Amino acid sequence: MLAVQREKELDPGLIESRLSTRVLIAASVVSWVLVLWVFNAARYLRPVADDYCIGVRADLGPIGGFVNDFLTWSGFVTPSFLTNLFVGIPLANGPLWFASSITFVLAGISIAFLVATVFGLIGGFDNGFKTWFIRAFLIAPLALVSWWTFLWFPLEMSTDSPMDELAIGLTHWQNLNSAYVIPTALILGAALLLFRDSLKRTWWVTLLSVVLGLVTGLMGPTFGLAALLTLVLLAIWIAQHDSEGKRRKLLDLLFAGLGVVVGLGIAYLSPGTQARASIFESNEVTFAPDSLVGWIMGIIPENFTMFGELLFHWGSLILIVLFVGLGFLATRKFMDLKTEKVLPIAIGLATFGVALTSATIVTDALSYGAYWHSSSIAVVAYGVCASVGFWAGGLLARQGFESAVLVASFALLVGLTGGIGSSLDLSTSIVEREAAWRDGPAPIKGIIEDREVDWIGNCAVQLAEVNPTFS
Repeated sequence: MLAVQREKELDPGLIESRLSTRVLIAASVVSWVLVLWVFNAARYLRPVADDYCIGVRADLGPIGGFVNDFLTWSGFVTPSFLTNLFVGIPLANGPLWFASSITFVLAGISIAFLVATVFGLIGGFDNGFKTWFIRAFLIAPLALVSWWTFLWFPLEMSTDSPMDELAIGLTHWQNLNSAYVIPTALILGAALLLFRDSLKRTWWVTLLSVVLGLVTGLMGPTFGLAALLTLVLLAIWIAQHDSEGKRRKLLDLLFAGLGVVVGLGIAYLSPGTQARASIFESNEVTFAPDSLVGWIMGIIPENFTMFGELLFHWGSLILIVLFVGLGFLATRKFMDLKTEKVLPIAIGLATFGVALTSATIVTDALSYGAYWHSSSIAVVAYGVCASVGFWAGGLLARQGFESAVLVASFALLVGLTGGIGSSLDLSTSIVEREAAWRDGPAPIKGIIEDREVDWIGNCAVQLAEVNPTFS
């Protein structure tokens, strides 16, 4: 009996599984420390740009502020409602430490939800909620840290990157988190859950597909058109390759598409959107038949440049390395994980990313271009990089070469080291701006304006009347 026990204790597979467990737990603990560190620093976040005006409008209440926005400025219901709820209401009613931190924290949680959803699709959901929750608890802090690394690590390098502006914007400007990051991550996560193969197709799934489509369409034309194109491509794929439950899946996709169309119609025809369109008229932009080819030829190379820059930079490299280590160790620890399922998810996200980039290029030409319009694309690019890294790690785990667990542990260490540096830089930026904000306007030159601009200053004065905390 002792001989059998010793043989089991010396079994290389058992030893490697225990080592993978310990490394995963250690990485999760370190990541939780970083998450708590950054969330603590988030108490010093302060409003900037139109955050002040959103707070003033929210004095009308969670519904009143949203309705006011719908009637006067924007019919894009999904981002408008979330912005009024998560940015405006806290600014109008909450203390300084809570007012801007809550949106920043929720943006991180939404990214963690997206990663946890992908993790559940490759094995966690099949083993019950408790098993998935335990695994998600291990993975969630790594997702948060890797998101901040994805944004902030390029700033630590000497080369210019489109992430430089986004890193600052998605940290300090909470309107960007509520309008882009939170809804994009939640919609992508919900779509993965609703259209997964293991889900039994029932009437309530079809109903939820309609609701998700409506919410997606109400994001606005950029997001809605990209979603429609992706749904069409997904339907073509299912029609050609899927044999089991094909008709019901296609039906759900059809109803989701109808929901998107209805949402787009409401968003476009709303009084607020029509009023805003009159401000950004673009009479010089035409869609004559002879210019269509020129538009296509212009969009394609710009698409590769715009989406490619968000996919390939120093932050994405560190992100992929971290998830390679995570995917390897998770696969060795949880033998039921089907990491090969991550590759189709990555391809699907990349397809949506290309469609979203194309739609963004077109809508920018029709209205105006700005770096923050890439915020949703950045979320998609993050999802692609994380999925590819996790898939590669799982593939590596099944090769079985010696000392592979040490290589994976080193990859995870490299990723966490980058995460530590990025988290500290992020926290420092928050604290430094708070110190400047107490003494007056605190713009971040070339990226975000503050109270030195008249209309922002006026909103800040009104916000101080609504919430004396800001006086």
